[in-house]
Amino acid sequence: MFKDFRLFFKEFQSNFTSTGAIAPSSPQLSRAILKPIRNRPLRPIKVLEVGPGTGAFTFDILKLLKPGDTLHIYELNEKLFQHLKKKIASKSKNIERINVQLWQTDIRTLKSGIRYDYIISSVPFVNLNSRVFCEIMDNYLRHLAPEGVISYFEYILPYRLRLQFLKPGEHQRVKRCISTMKSYLRKHQVAHDHVWLNLPPASARHLKKQQSQPVSKT
Repeated sequence: MFKDFRLFFKEFQSNFTSTGAIAPSSPQLSRAILKPIRNRPLRPIKVLEVGPGTGAFTFDILKLLKPGDTLHIYELNEKLFQHLKKKIASKSKNIERINVQLWQTDIRTLKSGIRYDYIISSVPFVNLNSRVFCEIMDNYLRHLAPEGVISYFEYILPYRLRLQFLKPGEHQRVKRCISTMKSYLRKHQVAHDHVWLNLPPASARHLKKQQSQPVSKT
């Protein structure tokens, strides 16, 4: 665990845009993010995880999978990718009947015809510009099964306070990105959960292709 934290923090310092967090996600955030998978159907399912870092969600996902299920993982950071690849290889005997595949590449390169039942994203959206956010989210939606769920998290930090940590030139980029994110949430969000036991506290958000029910708040 300490090795994971040390590597994650080191990559945060050198690659803030792609890492976006100062520490791996907590077990409480993992439970909130993976809530939809806990209600999975009995049939084999396909799961896509993007930006897993050191695997804070990955191994909890694997605990919920069964023989015949599929887990595809995309991690852009080379050091985090190699670290996670080794960790998964060390547990290969426990997951030998689950189709686990890893790629070290940008999720926007995903062009297969696969439709995923669950997409778990740890991409730091607020660090991106609105165009890149739209490209990633639209790609998620294209590869989401009709009743599938996209789950991602964002840190709970008052908007005005967040802007105080940015250089003046970054303000407009963040404002545009947050505005774009809100437009997707209005159309697609079906639930969200606040998780205070995380560093820093976060909101787990769950989206579908169309909002079919009122947003629940917990």
